[in-house]
Amino acid sequence: MQVRTYSRTFWKRYRELGDDQGEKYIKQIERGEQRIQRQQDIMDAIAAKMDRYRNPWQVYSFIYAVFQMLLFYFI
Repeated sequence: MQVRTYSRTFWKRYRELGDDQGEKYIKQIERGEQRIQRQQDIMDAIAAKMDRYRNPWQVYSFIYAVFQMLLFYFI
């Protein structure tokens, strides 16, 4: 509930932050939404690939490494 209230207030009043500040925050929000969308696209692609097989754990071997987030690679 607090997030919704904050969001509504931000979008009503972001122009009051100053010339560059409001636009800076909007760009940060857009970058965050793009990251979320990219991660969702990757997860959808992985799910589609896994759905092709009855038991994908026997077909694929997974190698993963931790950098900024957990990345999976198919061999």
